[in-house]
Amino acid sequence: MELFSRGLKNLSSFSINTFCNLMLLPLILVAGCQMNKESILSEEDRAIIDSIVEQKFNTVAVSGLAVGVVVGNQTHTRTMGYSDVSTNRLFSDSTVFCAGVLSEAVTASLFLALQHNYKVSMNTPVAEILNHFSLSSDTYQNISVKNLLTQTSGVPKLSVLWDYPNMGDSALYATTWGIRLLEPEFQPPGTKVVRSPYNFDIAADCIEHVSEMSLDKFAKKYMFNPLQMHHSTYKPVFNGGEDFSKPHQIVDWLTYEYGVVSDYPLNGEHAGSIGWHTSINDAVRWISMLMNNGQFDGKTILPSKITKLMTSPHYKTNISDAFMGFGLEVKSVDGLDYYYKTGFTGGFEQSLIMLPSLKTGVVVITNAVSDFQPEVFAQELISSIINKVIPKYKTPVHLKMGKVLKTTQSVDSALLVFEKNRTNDFYDCSDIALSQFGMNLHYHLNREEDALKVFQKCVELFPNSAYAHLNLAEYYAANMNYKQAEKELYIVKTIENTEFDVKERVKLVETSIDLIKEKENYE
Repeated sequence: MELFSRGLKNLSSFSINTFCNLMLLPLILVAGCQMNKESILSEEDRAIIDSIVEQKFNTVAVSGLAVGVVVGNQTHTRTMGYSDVSTNRLFSDSTVFCAGVLSEAVTASLFLALQHNYKVSMNTPVAEILNHFSLSSDTYQNISVKNLLTQTSGVPKLSVLWDYPNMGDSALYATTWGIRLLEPEFQPPGTKVVRSPYNFDIAADCIEHVSEMSLDKFAKKYMFNPLQMHHSTYKPVFNGGEDFSKPHQIVDWLTYEYGVVSDYPLNGEHAGSIGWHTSINDAVRWISMLMNNGQFDGKTILPSKITKLMTSPHYKTNISDAFMGFGLEVKSVDGLDYYYKTGFTGGFEQSLIMLPSLKTGVVVITNAVSDFQPEVFAQELISSIINKVIPKYKTPVHLKMGKVLKTTQSVDSALLVFEKNRTNDFYDCSDIALSQFGMNLHYHLNREEDALKVFQKCVELFPNSAYAHLNLAEYYAANMNYKQAEKELYIVKTIENTEFDVKERVKLVETSIDLIKEKENYE
């Protein structure tokens, strides 16, 4: 099969950063797709995928990148960069990393294995499985495992912690026991969605209780070993012998220099929600099993009837064409159901997109939290595969601007770089690229005057950009100048735009303005 046709799609490698509580980008539309469900990846296809990953990596600043692709029953992986920048150790397809939020989907698949092997229905109330599960309500007895896996249980939304890791045998028990006096987010289970990671920790506790095995042993017996996922575990041992990726963070937002984060996200109390540690080579095996009705390498890992539950929508949300799956979000676009999961955990970012009807999936992992968003690249890559289009990436100009500012300490010199390169096809000189430079100055470096200059220049050069005016509105609101913030918001509302996050950001600024006014009236 020829995956890609001639022709280039000019895609910017930049996406707006996550400081403004942004939602997942709308999934890419796939119009008139004629992809064969029995497609295979030829050597040429694999080389083209490698080229796309390399292009992306070379035009962004990220410490390490791991990409996995599933098409039909074929898998392919590509890694770039370092698993440890302090030692220049390369990221490989066997490098183990924290899979973070992807653990929720794996926990859901493990409960399906429990259902198949131990004849436990996911409609069973949790309280019937775990006598130490309760909430301060009259309805907690009605919460089923299915409610946990679809985030419709009402279990309080609490943050996971790994500063004092508990890797003992009763770690998951402690999580379930620890919320017994809390009130649920809503009373009748199955009526609302509250995305709480504790749902999956409690589900993992159910697995341990029913099977009388640790989550790690259960996973290895019924999932990891049958799939030959030899690098996957819930209890990683850092003895120096294994190839583990360290988490990273940006230590210089002008040069995008990365450093190792000392705290590794590991805590058995949250094994169900963030505890899966795996390699990219293992991850694609699990995805392939889901995309092929429970089959992998000619073996049945889960019966197709059971596996189908992982690739079916189970709860309609209040967002148009959006659903909850088991451990996954679902979006229906032009008749295709996209199953996805994206997030970040302690120095790792993860994004997964699957299209079961096309037997296609993409997973993107980075070992640093930065302005490189894996979900954007996952969307670009899966669109490239399905639509048979090769993207052309440009280097975001803010990377060059930061280096110039670092050298000259002059924001005017950096802005001159932007203007000189606006017609240079090598650089992305969009309003979003310039916005990122201003945001780095504003949010990360506290260079307020320089940030204001950049935001004002962005509005001057891109007067019809909602992002440009929103940047200024947020800046003014952060500096308690609500009158100027309101002026910029008024302009934003007059601009016709399709940017995914504009409405959300406008709401945040309006809330900030209201708080400023209340404070002034109070004083």
